[in-house]
Amino acid sequence: MSPRNNILAFAGLSTLYFCLLTIPWPGPWAGPAPYCMDAYRWVFRAAGNALFLRTGDGGSVKFSPMSRALHEPDTGLRITNRRTQAGGSGEIKAIYTGYRPTAFLAALILATPIPWRRRGLSLLCGLLLVSIFVAVRIWVRLAVMMSNNDPIRAYEFTGWFKGFLGALNAVLVRSPAVGYIVPALIWIVVTLRREDWARFGIRLGGDAVPSQPEPTAPPKRA
Repeated sequence: MSPRNNILAFAGLSTLYFCLLTIPWPGPWAGPAPYCMDAYRWVFRAAGNALFLRTGDGGSVKFSPMSRALHEPDTGLRITNRRTQAGGSGEIKAIYTGYRPTAFLAALILATPIPWRRRGLSLLCGLLLVSIFVAVRIWVRLAVMMSNNDPIRAYEFTGWFKGFLGALNAVLVRSPAVGYIVPALIWIVVTLRREDWARFGIRLGGDAVPSQPEPTAPPKRA
């Protein structure tokens, strides 16, 4: 296929895969998206309870189910400080925090015109990296919530790091765009090799098309 056709096929397939993973169908059977979302919510809460059961200085966070509605918070946060016995609560959207970045990465990898064995390996590596990214997003949000001057405080940040944490919260947690930018970068790292760029008409350094020698005029007869 020509680079133009590869780009069109990649754009169409990645959009199709992402829609299949994120948009419920109308009718009695809503398609694969609700089942994938419910499975992800369960993994999200289980992993959250495993990673953040003990966090900071005496802090503890318990993840519990809430609404299954697509645009509402679906996971409740029960925050406790074991030292002061103080408690608080919060909420988080597992679908927007973790599922959509994961689905976007999966759609990019599955639509890439490379052998299926490489797609599978890239998907495994990509899911690991995007899960680390999601865990960092959750930790930054919890660290901000648990570093205020109140009884549930489990983190005490001062100076430049407190400002840095606030900037991370604004970029990693509050910005919707980063949920697509980071998966796209992960896709590039785990999926594309030097020769794969040529499928999209992009030639990296050292792969330039050699210039054709200029035709020489035939020798003149005496």
